[in-house]
Amino acid sequence: MAPGLRAAPCDCNRDTPGAELNRESVLRDLVTGRFDRFPAAFYEQRLAIAQQKLFLDPQNWEAYGKGASALEQLGRTDEAQALLDAMAEALDQKGQAAPAEARQALAFQRGTIWLHAFFRSPSEATLERARRSLEQAEALRATEVESPYPMTAVRALRVPRGEEPLGDFFGLERFLRRQYGQVSFIRGLSEAELAGRIRLLSAALAYGPGCETPLLLLTMNRAFELQGTVALAPFAALRCQELLPLEERAMFLEEAWLLSRLESTDSKLGTFFQQIRDWSKGWQVRRWQAIEEQLAKGWHPDSHSEDFWEPLREAGLIRY
Repeated sequence: MAPGLRAAPCDCNRDTPGAELNRESVLRDLVTGRFDRFPAAFYEQRLAIAQQKLFLDPQNWEAYGKGASALEQLGRTDEAQALLDAMAEALDQKGQAAPAEARQALAFQRGTIWLHAFFRSPSEATLERARRSLEQAEALRATEVESPYPMTAVRALRVPRGEEPLGDFFGLERFLRRQYGQVSFIRGLSEAELAGRIRLLSAALAYGPGCETPLLLLTMNRAFELQGTVALAPFAALRCQELLPLEERAMFLEEAWLLSRLESTDSKLGTFFQQIRDWSKGWQVRRWQAIEEQLAKGWHPDSHSEDFWEPLREAGLIRY
């Protein structure tokens, strides 16, 4: 994705497959972790480059965005929001001369960070912050947003209650009902609408820390169940289980429903999942080693774009 103000700053990292994830092979790679991710050193260097640019030019709006994105990816969400506060102050100092695109990008990125925080730890307050910021970005209408999934997701989300992993995200009053010891699924969306929800979840999973958020993977598992995607549903469940410490699983996976599903998973499918996970982890290690070698030369795509990516392309370490 091309950098610049046409896209919100948090979306110009080349670290997501984007929102058009609709082929089963791509979804399998996403659920099992084989997609274009980056080591912490990549974001640390991105942050350093952004800070240097801001030192030279406190009105470099793109540098604020990239710096905040790097901080979020490093798990430093409060610092990311503080940097966006500084951007807001700099924009206010410009007054009427402040570019509308920069104000829109600021609101969009702030809302997206709050949305990702909601996925990690759902609360009404966090969701409301995300909604207000994203609505502000939409109201500015300075330019078309290239990655619309936060806008769509925040409208559909509610705080999780009962057996619904992400509230009424799937347009269902109750996501599951238990009848005679059996689990029955109640469809509340058309096939096209459900596929759209899965694309939104995919985009959220693909954004850095999202791929290690159990709540998203649990929701993806249930989405695949609704869609009838037989192989991918247990893959998402197994990946969710992998991320959870043993003592948290029964509490997180309500009434041990998912654990019982995993126990009944075909052993061959479980073996296949583990083979894919092992391959994905090995591929990711090779990718990160190649990236760190480039970083050690002082190169980074924010300053040496083509030189940086070429060795990874030649080694088959750019997936999408």
